[in-house]
Amino acid sequence: MVRYPVFGIIYRAAVILVDRSDAGHRAKSVRALKAAVKRGISIFIFPEGTFNETDKPLKDFYDGAFRTAVETQTPIKPILFVDNNERLCWRSIFSLTPGICRCVYLDEIAVDGYTTKEAVQTLKKMVFKKMEEGLIRYRNPKPSA
Repeated sequence: MVRYPVFGIIYRAAVILVDRSDAGHRAKSVRALKAAVKRGISIFIFPEGTFNETDKPLKDFYDGAFRTAVETQTPIKPILFVDNNERLCWRSIFSLTPGICRCVYLDEIAVDGYTTKEAVQTLKKMVFKKMEEGLIRYRNPKPSA
């Protein structure tokens, strides 16, 4: 995203980028996230890390978002972007399509009591399950009677 003219400048100013191939950069990004949370800034973390190119509702999540939530004791507010696959396709920037983009806010998940590495995995699995169930429910609504 940072490579696109104009949009890239805006993106870099508002986004904490994570280079997963560099441990030092990952650590710097986590410090920046924690500092933002401590200043009371709401942050969006996309735990899949990139576009979902699979036939599953979600890709596996990375640990960073959940570890940051546990370490800062910040609740998680899962948000579903239900129509992303139809509006913003991973194949090309030119595959954008007009239409409705539904956003569904799921119930907040408290992290009180989560402190260990094992708890991070438990929390990650719980959030994944809730988001996956939500995507399936909202993408495949039952017909009205």
